[in-house]
Amino acid sequence: GSIRATLSGGADPADHTFFWYRGTVVDESERIAGQDGPLLEGLDEGDYTFYAVGKTSTCELVPITRSIVSSVIDFGVSSIVDRTPSECDETGIITVTVTPPAGRSDGFEITWYAGKQPVDTSSPLRPTVAALSSELSGTGITNGTYTAVVRDLVTGCEKSEEVPLKAAESPALSLVLVSTDVTTCSPANEGSITVTMDVPEFL
Repeated sequence: GSIRATLSGGADPADHTFFWYRGTVVDESERIAGQDGPLLEGLDEGDYTFYAVGKTSTCELVPITRSIVSSVIDFGVSSIVDRTPSECDETGIITVTVTPPAGRSDGFEITWYAGKQPVDTSSPLRPTVAALSSELSGTGITNGTYTAVVRDLVTGCEKSEEVPLKAAESPALSLVLVSTDVTTCSPANEGSITVTMDVPEFL
């Protein structure tokens, strides 16, 4: 953003020195160094205060505060762990979804990375996809944190979503052995052994 100061009464800005500050008051700790003209550019969203002093008259004008407001319409990013990896199956599944602003249905790119921000952008886990939803899955998506970086191609804004993936402990399996002794002489061979595996309900 930018702010241009104008002076009333036909005064020439070139005949004045301007003092610019971040915030709503004149605070020397918030003074913007190297800026003494009537135009302040490259500003982030927020409040800025300035006043001017005549170079010849040395008259000091009353401080004025102006605000820079973002006109960029925000978008949302959410994620869900569809499948948690385990010792027996190292395949985790994560899905990230973009909620676009009203009236938008495309214009977003999603790239997956291993680890937290700041990520190594030179080493994506998957090729970038142009979509509102992307699934990260496959062998090797196991215990750790994964980050999806979403870029709005219209505004250039980026958001990231960090997803922790904790591997589940493998369920304990139990075997039950039941034997039946031989009670008659051969060749009847009435003995038997039965093995039963107790499987948890969620497998």
